[in-house]
Order: sequence, then structure tokens, then C-alpha cells
Amino acid sequence: MQKTLLHIYALLICFVSTTRIMVQSKLILSASMDWKLTTLKHRVSLEKILATMRIFVAYKAEKDPKKYPIYRAMSQEELEEVRIQERSRRIFHIKSDAIKDIMTYVGWLSVACICFFIHFRVYKGSLT
Repeated sequence: MQKTLLHIYALLICFVSTTRIMVQSKLILSASMDWKLTTLKHRVSLEKILATMRIFVAYKAEKDPKKYPIYRAMSQEELEEVRIQERSRRIFHIKSDAIKDIMTYVGWLSVACICFFIHFRVYKGSLT
């Protein structure tokens, strides 16, 4: 009975660890794609920045030019410069978040691997 409980416990922890390893591997892959393929993966949201900036600037400039002097009617060149800066800022934030996520996921992946190997050794040791 004692050995059977030990087998079940060790195999259960190995199963949970294996599941965690698969999930963390997927998350690491996704964060790596965010980091290296930012413009490809987030293409739609980055393209929306131009349209959003045009609408926002036009709305603020028309609503109350004295209250929102920074949102005056901008020329096309100024608007393009603001859009490029906003797009660059957004890409920087996506990449920095991805790097932070990768470090977190690698930490959890290493914990899951350690748990798996410890409990697998417990299982193999309990067979003899």
C-alpha cells in the first residue's frame, strides 16, 4: 500500500510537471515571437495607430483649441512624425514586455523540470 501511494504521488507530480512544461514552452515560443517578430505579429494594431491619431488630433483640435493647445490641427508631416514616434514607442513596449515574460516563463519552466526529475527519480527508486 505504501509503495502504491508513493507511485501514484510521484506519477501525479510528473504528470503535472509535464503539463506545466508544455504550457511554459508554448508561452516562451509566443513571447519569443512577440520579441523577434513584433511588426509581423502586431501588424493590425500598429496600423491602427495612424487612423486613431488622425481622429484623436482632429477631435481635440476642434473641441476646444484653447484648452488643448498641443492638439492643434497638425499638418500631414507633423502627424506622420507623431505616428512614427507612437509606433516606435509601442514596439519598444511590446518587446520589453516580451523579454520580461520570457524571463518569467523560463523560471517557471526550470521549476517544472526540477520537480519532474526529482519525482521521476522517486518513482524509479520506489520500483525496486
